[in-house]
Amino acid sequence: MSGEVLYSDVKFPQKNKGRKADDQTSTGKESDVTYAAVKFAEAPSDQQQETATGTADPSVCRVSSCRQVALVVTLLCLLLLAAMIFLTFYLVGVLQGVPHCPQEWELSSNKCYYFSNDTMDWNSSHKNCTSMGGHLVIIETVEEQRFLSEKAKQILNNTIPNTKEELSHWIGLTDVVKEGEWLWVDNTTLSSSTEYWATRQHDGGKEPDNYDKLDKSGEDCAHLLPVKNKTLNIWYDASCSSHYKRICETMPHLG
Repeated sequence: MSGEVLYSDVKFPQKNKGRKADDQTSTGKESDVTYAAVKFAEAPSDQQQETATGTADPSVCRVSSCRQVALVVTLLCLLLLAAMIFLTFYLVGVLQGVPHCPQEWELSSNKCYYFSNDTMDWNSSHKNCTSMGGHLVIIETVEEQRFLSEKAKQILNNTIPNTKEELSHWIGLTDVVKEGEWLWVDNTTLSSSTEYWATRQHDGGKEPDNYDKLDKSGEDCAHLLPVKNKTLNIWYDASCSSHYKRICETMPHLG
């Protein structure tokens, strides 16, 4: 058995040194007996056997292997951290470059527009726009005119009752300085390529007509009055003392 010592009688006969054979026979005893101790070594454990055969416990990590795993994990964590930092700065930069308008203003083609609900005369309307950091709208392209026309039509469809004062919107165009010489509020001259004067439905006349029967000073300020058809020619001149809604314009903010 493992770890035990067993003893056994082993006979080692000695050579006859002159004794008589009959003496040995008569005694009936062996002359010499030697005891030998035989020890059985303890059997090796399972772990020692696995170590000896090269099949160590897989739960036991070798030092070199553990260091390699720790290095790989550390590198992956650093890469993930770098990616998160890059993504954060990228998103912040993108958001800072996105144009946005003040509250209640509407963004279109990199400009902000405010469509009022109340009415004022032309001068008061312009002052109100400047107080909000803008000015009465300056229309520079056909795309801009189309956007304003469609927006005004939406207001027309949602307004009850549909009076002229509630549907018309002042724009930043006037010939108050010199009759017939129309200037925008930034003092630039109206270009013939961006004129959208309307044709009157009741008499077929062409605007502007400087009608002075209601105001002796004539009609020196422009407003747009939407119609339900697709025409973009919806500008009219009117007395600057008339009360209409207004369209203000400003540049969007970044960030």
